[in-house]
Amino acid sequence: MGYDLARLTVGRIETAKGPAKLTDEHGLYLRVSPRGAKSWIQRLNIQGLRTDNSIGHYPAVGLAEARITAFERWKIAKAGGDPRKENGKAVLAPTFAEAAEAVIAMHAPTWRSPKSGPQWRASLETYAYPSIGELPVSEITPGHVMAVLLPIWNDKRETARRVKQRISAICR
Repeated sequence: MGYDLARLTVGRIETAKGPAKLTDEHGLYLRVSPRGAKSWIQRLNIQGLRTDNSIGHYPAVGLAEARITAFERWKIAKAGGDPRKENGKAVLAPTFAEAAEAVIAMHAPTWRSPKSGPQWRASLETYAYPSIGELPVSEITPGHVMAVLLPIWNDKRETARRVKQRISAICR
């Protein structure tokens, strides 16, 4: 993955090809996947712990909005606070089902086949949503993932492998 240290512009973002990591300021960078999906990440030291925090996906979150969000979070972290919390309370994470729909929508432009989105959705609705669909993504543990996979692992190995990969992509 290449690193680029110059300040970002919309033109550079639009023409970026992956895999790449385009850096900006206040720990903000744009991660470009090998297939071209682009997401904003901010690396911060929060109370002594280095964290990578998602800001959103490009173009849903533009450069100006990403910079404003990054600056606000940077100020909070610099002052010793935790920007992942709002007024001292943890910010509610989306449910697994909500996050899955967002990931499917994000990847839709880069998939090679129009069947991919419906296949992702069908496998997750069948195997994952019944047990973890309503859980906040931040609370999903390896035990939850095992509970989804164990019933199908021996009989539907390839399906289980795909469901596991999809869960992993959503819970990153």
